[in-house]
Amino acid sequence: MGVVPKLASLREQVATHLPTFDLSNFDNIGRFAVALIYANARYHSVTSPPAALPELHEKVITLRNLFYADATALNKHGILPGDCVPKMRFGNGYKNAAGDLAILVTVFKDNWPKIAGKIPIDEVTLAEAEIAARQLLEAAGAKAQPPEVIAEATEIRAKIYTCLVNCYDQWRRALGYLRWEHDDLDAFAPSLYTGRGGSARKQTEPEPANPATPEAVESAAATPAVPAHPTNGSSKAKIAVGLPGSDPFIG
Repeated sequence: MGVVPKLASLREQVATHLPTFDLSNFDNIGRFAVALIYANARYHSVTSPPAALPELHEKVITLRNLFYADATALNKHGILPGDCVPKMRFGNGYKNAAGDLAILVTVFKDNWPKIAGKIPIDEVTLAEAEIAARQLLEAAGAKAQPPEVIAEATEIRAKIYTCLVNCYDQWRRALGYLRWEHDDLDAFAPSLYTGRGGSARKQTEPEPANPATPEAVESAAATPAVPAHPTNGSSKAKIAVGLPGSDPFIG
């Protein structure tokens, strides 16, 4: 979700320079991202045991109080009609807290065009609140889910993820062309797979074929070096020109 505003800043440029590019690939990225949040939460709710109920309960109560405070403030400023602000029971039970939060989420979603940008809550927080309320309700009365329910949640999550990745990859292709000379593609649309590869193998220096032993080193040091060609003061007879070992520069 964090890259959507950056992509939006280039939407018109893509439309101008790549008129045949399907802009629905961009328009659907945000929707698929939110849908994946729901699908992933649903998958975990039907495949994981209802652990950490107290922590989830506390999170729901905190979100409920936050949403209610924002709804009341919007009503006082005339942005949200009074009949839209529900009367909360503020019960501390699992079902009461989850039910209150679910109602507030519905109110915010129904009036989102009027309140978007006027409160700190964004679409991601709204989705998280709805998921938390649903998870608490499901966890409070959790029971083993039948295989077909788990299979359905798994399939839906996989399909949404595939749609999101396909749209995102299309945008990376378009921006790769548009930002080629700037070489800053990752600043607008970083790869989804960066940092997910396996750990790099450590490069080790190859061992020498015949490692030198201390004895070999001492023996080599005791043997005087023999020059490849005899010096001018050498007592050895000169080798005839043309024979092996003769000086190639003597005519």
